[in-house]
Amino acid sequence: SWLRKYMTKNEGKNATTILVVDDRRNNRELVCYKLEKEGFQTLEAGGKDEAISLFEKHHPDLVVLDIMMPSGEEGYDVMRAIRKQSEVPVIFFTSKPGKIERIKGLTLGGDGFVQLEEGDFNFESGSEIVLSKENLTLEELVVQIRAVLKRTSDSDKEKSDTSEVLEYFDIRLDRAQYAAYLGEKEVSLTKTLFNILWALMRDPNKVHTYDELIVGAYEKPRVVDNKVISAHVNKARKSFERAGRDPIRPVPGRGYRLVPPDSASDD
Repeated sequence: SWLRKYMTKNEGKNATTILVVDDRRNNRELVCYKLEKEGFQTLEAGGKDEAISLFEKHHPDLVVLDIMMPSGEEGYDVMRAIRKQSEVPVIFFTSKPGKIERIKGLTLGGDGFVQLEEGDFNFESGSEIVLSKENLTLEELVVQIRAVLKRTSDSDKEKSDTSEVLEYFDIRLDRAQYAAYLGEKEVSLTKTLFNILWALMRDPNKVHTYDELIVGAYEKPRVVDNKVISAHVNKARKSFERAGRDPIRPVPGRGYRLVPPDSASDD
């Protein structure tokens, strides 16, 4: 295509590969142009079938996905097909990101939304790219991509730890059984609560931020409000309190930390 002569492909084996799915060729190629300038490798698909085929063949690291295509909301169909086989991050890049669309996209497993405004992309003489200086849509897309990839990398790093048992004073966690103990008493925790406590105990002498606990709590990256993490932590604290003592303390504005038995009564 006319745009490809302006592109510099990143053929390195370690380059992150992003699949861009949009039925509008100009938009699709401009997104690829920007991503390749940022050091990513790209794949293009103009519809559902092509997108699914490329995904299954190349296993990209992230997908940028439009919702509306000629046959309707094909983006959601692509999303469903991806989630049947992979937890790879997906960012919706669309001109139709109303609340209903956002809720539906996130419910299906999406990891972010970037709104495409009319006039974001313009062309001069059919060849030169002109990006609106006042609209930072592509910059926002790149920032979201890097943030999601970092969360995914951090999550994978957490999971690479092969330790099955962690101990901190009178607390013991057995990850193989998803069992928690305070002394000899077993503490009833859901899987999410266990994962949060596991994240705290991997480095028990530091304050863990909300972002760190979000990464530790869930098996795949997701957008979660800090209040959700606080609610989970409060449930864990009550479970431990029933077993004998509450070892978790909030650090206002920052996150949570563990405390030893002789500090259990401190706020």
